[in-house]
Amino acid sequence: MRRAQAKWIGVVAAVVTVIGPAWGLPAQEVTKESVLRSIEMAKRFL
Repeated sequence: MRRAQAKWIGVVAAVVTVIGPAWGLPAQEVTKESVLRSIEMAKRFL
């Protein structure tokens, strides 16, 4: 369970890093808070 969860968090973090600039967020401004928000959004779809 934990391992799968960690995998999804890693996937979401990678997606945020890649897609963040497309959302108008410079890569260096992708903060922990925005990553956590994205993880929460992703959890709703899982």
